[in-house]
Amino acid sequence: MIFPVLYLKTILFSFFILCNVCGYFLLIKKFFGLQSQNIFTIFILGSSFLIFFSYLINFFSPLNIYITNIFFIFFSIMGLIFFVIDKNINFRYLIIIVFITSLITFLSKSYNDYELYHLPYMEILRKFKIIFGLSNFDFRYGHTSVFQNISAFQYNSLMLKDSYVFYTPLLTILSAGYLYNKLFKTRNNFILLISLSTLIYYLLHGSRYGALGNDLPTHILAVISIILFIEIKNNNSNKNENIFLFLTIILIITLSKFSLILFYLLPVYLVLKRKIFIDLKNIFLLVLLSFFFIKNFINTSCLVYPISFLCFETKWSVNEYSYTSPKTISMESSAMVKAYMESKYLIDPNLKKNFIDNLLEQDSSKKFLSLLPNHEKSEYINFQYYKYYSQFKIWFPEYLKGNDFLKLLKNIFFLCFIIFFIFYFYLKSQILNKINLLNLLTKFFINNYFITIFLSINFLLWLINFPQLRYGLSYVLVFSMLPSIVVYGNCNLHRVEKIFRILIILSFSYAILSNSLRIFKESKNYNQINDILHLQIVPLSKFDYKTIKTNDHIDIRQPIGGVCSDIEQLCSVFTDRFLLTQRKIHKSANNYIIIK
Repeated sequence: MIFPVLYLKTILFSFFILCNVCGYFLLIKKFFGLQSQNIFTIFILGSSFLIFFSYLINFFSPLNIYITNIFFIFFSIMGLIFFVIDKNINFRYLIIIVFITSLITFLSKSYNDYELYHLPYMEILRKFKIIFGLSNFDFRYGHTSVFQNISAFQYNSLMLKDSYVFYTPLLTILSAGYLYNKLFKTRNNFILLISLSTLIYYLLHGSRYGALGNDLPTHILAVISIILFIEIKNNNSNKNENIFLFLTIILIITLSKFSLILFYLLPVYLVLKRKIFIDLKNIFLLVLLSFFFIKNFINTSCLVYPISFLCFETKWSVNEYSYTSPKTISMESSAMVKAYMESKYLIDPNLKKNFIDNLLEQDSSKKFLSLLPNHEKSEYINFQYYKYYSQFKIWFPEYLKGNDFLKLLKNIFFLCFIIFFIFYFYLKSQILNKINLLNLLTKFFINNYFITIFLSINFLLWLINFPQLRYGLSYVLVFSMLPSIVVYGNCNLHRVEKIFRILIILSFSYAILSNSLRIFKESKNYNQINDILHLQIVPLSKFDYKTIKTNDHIDIRQPIGGVCSDIEQLCSVFTDRFLLTQRKIHKSANNYIIIK
C-alpha cells in the first residue's frame, strides 16, 4: 500500500508543477494578446514569465517561502482553470505527459551536479537576495542555469525540496512529445530525420531524472530551435506565436548553457532575411536577457563568467591569479573538459612535478611568483600547467583514449550510422540506385547553406574547445545526421513510416523497462509510512559539516566527506581555498551581502 501512495504523490507533484508553469501562460497571453497554443508552447512561453519574476524579485528580496507560496498557489490555480476551460487542451495527452514524467522521476538518484551546486544555489536564492561576488565564495555559483532560478521560484510548503525536481523532466517530456508530432506530421525530411534521431537518443540515454541535469533539457530545446528555424526560413511557420516561441527557446537555451551562444546566429539570419521584426514580445525577451547579464555582473563581475574579456574591475572583483578568478577558472575548465581527469598528466605525478621544476627554473616565473601572495602562487602554477595541457597536441591524444570520445562514437556516431543503414536497406532497391550523390550534395548545400555552415562551425568549435557531449549534444547530433539528411532528403520517407515507428516503439519500450526495473529495485527500501511523508521523491544524501564563523555574523559551512546537498547556506566544498584568500563577507545597510 505504501509504494502506490508514494508514487501517487509523484504524479500529483508532476501535475502541480505543470499547472503552475502553464498558469503563467495566461498572464503572457493576456499581456501580448496571444492565441491558445499546444501544451509545449504554453509551457515554454509560461516559463518566460517565471524567469522574469525569479530574476526580478531576487534583485530586491530572497525568494523566501512567503513569496514563492503566493506565486505558486495563485498560478497553479490559474493553470488548472486554464486546463478546464480551454477546449484545445487534450486531457489524454496531459495524462500521458504527467505519467511519463512521474515514471522517470520517481525514486531516481539525482545527477552529479544537483547536490554539488545546483541544489545549494537554489537554497541560496531562497535565503538571500542577490549576492555581490557570489562566485568569489564558490566559482560554481557563477555559472548556474536559468533552470535553477525557475525551480527555486516554484518552491512551496507542500512539495518542499521536491519542488526543485519536476520542471526539467516536464520540459524534456513535452519537448519529446513535440518532436514525436513533428516526426509524423512534417513533410520535410531534414526535420523528420533529426526528430527521429533525437527521440531515439533521449529514450535511450535521457529516460530518467538522474540523466537529465541541465544539459539534456537544454539540448532537446536546441534541436527544436533548429526545426523552428527551418520552418520559419521556409515560410512554413511565420505566425507571430511561432516566431515568439522560437525566440523564447533561443533565450532559454543560452541562459541555461552559454556554450550555445552561437544559436543567436539563427534569429540574426532571419532578421536579415526579414522573417523576424522587432515588436513588444521581442523587447520583453531582451529585458530578460538584460536581467541575465545584470545578475551575472553582480554575482561575478562578469557579463558571462568565467569569460575574461567579458569581466570588469569592480569593488568585488578578485586578483588575476586568485582562487575563482575568471582567468584561472576559465583555464582550469578548459583542461577539465578535454579529458584531463583521465589523462596521464593527472595520473602520473612525475609529469606535473617535472613541469613545475622547469617552470621554477625560469627567471621570469621566479620573479613573477615572488610578487604574488602565497595563496596565489599555487593558483598561478596550476594555471600554467592547465595552459600547457590545453595545447591541442597534448590533450587530443588523451581525449581519443578517454570516455568522452567513446561516448561520441557509441552514443552519436553509431546511432546515426544505424539509422543511415536501416533506411538504406529499405530504400536502396527503390530509390538509391537512381541518385547522383554529387547532385544531392550540391542541391542540399544550395538550399541549406546557412544551417550547414552553422552546424559545421559549431561542431568544429566544440571539438577544439569543449569536446564533451554535455556541451554540444544538440548540434553534434544534428551534424552527425547530415549524411542521412543529404542522401534521403528527396526520398518519400513516409513510405517506410513503419520503420521509424518500430524504432520509436523499441526505444520507448527500453525506457519503460529500464525505469520499471530501477523503481522495483529502489522500492524495497521504502517500507514505512514515514517514507511517504518525509523523504524526497528524488532521495538526497546527508553529510556532516563544520560551521565557520565569519565577520558580520555570517556563518559558512563546509561538508565533511561529501558535498553541500541540502546543508544550510552558505556552503562550499572549497571553503578552505576561500579562507586562504582572506576574503571578507560583508552585509550592507540594505542587507545585501558582498563577498570580496
